Amino acid sequence: MGLDKVLARPRPRVVVFTVGELLVAPGMALTAPQQRYDAATALITAAARADGATVYPLGIVAPSVDIVRQTVADQQIRADLIVVLGGGELVREAVSAIGEVDEADVAVNGEARVTYVGLGDERTPLLILPSGIVSAYAVYHALVRPVINKLNDVDPLQVERVEDASRRRSIPTSA
Repeated sequence: MGLDKVLARPRPRVVVFTVGELLVAPGMALTAPQQRYDAATALITAAARADGATVYPLGIVAPSVDIVRQTVADQQIRADLIVVLGGGELVREAVSAIGEVDEADVAVNGEARVTYVGLGDERTPLLILPSGIVSAYAVYHALVRPVINKLNDVDPLQVERVEDASRRRSIPTSA
């Protein structure tokens, strides 16, 4: 076409992890009656990929303030958005020293607390979602998807979803 410059935007980089003591990665054996599989990380990862993000799923992170703080600090350099599932007060405590915390009680599947944190000088967004899979998915659509759309420079009112039969997932396209 004879163009010497092309405007390109990289896909938003999203880090997803779950904080929990009794969670087990899918495929591993449940060894105690209280344990349950971590399905939320896979669901939120798939949703973010379908919305055009490059996703780095970390799986389950131990419920320790120091471990969560170190995980967030390590991932902040490569992330445009960090999504944490569960962990609530522990995660808020871990990130309060490295970011500005803003919380809201949201009526989703009862009442759930959703937390937004702007990390560091770049104010990288970190969202703490409820640990329940249904609540997390509902909050993803209400709060995380708009952030990914903003990072993609996509107007959600102008997005048409097209089914990609070869990958069996929806891909956002601009109208």
